[in-house]
Amino acid sequence: MIKYQLVCCQDHEFEAWFRCSNTFDVQSAIHQIECPHCGSVDVSKSVMAPKIARAKERASENDISWPTDVAATEAEITEVIRRFRADVEARSEYVGTKFSEEARNMHFEDKPKRNIWGEATVEEVRDLIEDEIEFVPIPRLPEDSD
Repeated sequence: MIKYQLVCCQDHEFEAWFRCSNTFDVQSAIHQIECPHCGSVDVSKSVMAPKIARAKERASENDISWPTDVAATEAEITEVIRRFRADVEARSEYVGTKFSEEARNMHFEDKPKRNIWGEATVEEVRDLIEDEIEFVPIPRLPEDSD
């Protein structure tokens, strides 16, 4: 386990524990880390001083059995993505293949802003990025290829 000192965009500081540094990166990327003070998901690591373990502490840390199986890590990441997708779907309107068009219309204020989700081609994604239109891609899961 690893403890990080975190700070949100409103400068609220708080700490949180993660299985490993990669867990923080994954959860941060999909906005699963929330400031307990204001609810912001714009969270980053704060400057921290490392803790140097004494010999006694090191002995007990070595007793922890960390998963060494890559498949376990993949399964955990897949589950996080599944939960993220379910949350997005529950809180957003599905716009299908018109995602890029709808995102662009909201960005340029031709339509009111709302939460949407859908599909976009690689070219449409590149165009959204070039136009600095914010969106969060959701990785495909094995069951998506059915």
